[in-house]
Amino acid sequence: MSLVRSRQSPITGAIVVAEVVLKPASQQPPQESEVRDDILKLCRGRVAAPQGSGLHQFVPALAVAATGKLARRG
Repeated sequence: MSLVRSRQSPITGAIVVAEVVLKPASQQPPQESEVRDDILKLCRGRVAAPQGSGLHQFVPALAVAATGKLARRG
């Protein structure tokens, strides 16, 4: 599960922030560095250079609103 949003930046105006919840596919959890590299490689191949190199955070869970949708604020 992931949530991608923009964050204000005094230098570029805005940067892309991706919060990612890792779900292990097996008993051995994936290495964060490998997943981060894969995410960056994918983003750089599909998004303009400044937006493709944003901040990627691994979080244990994402907030969900009462409606069952991702809480995008707060």
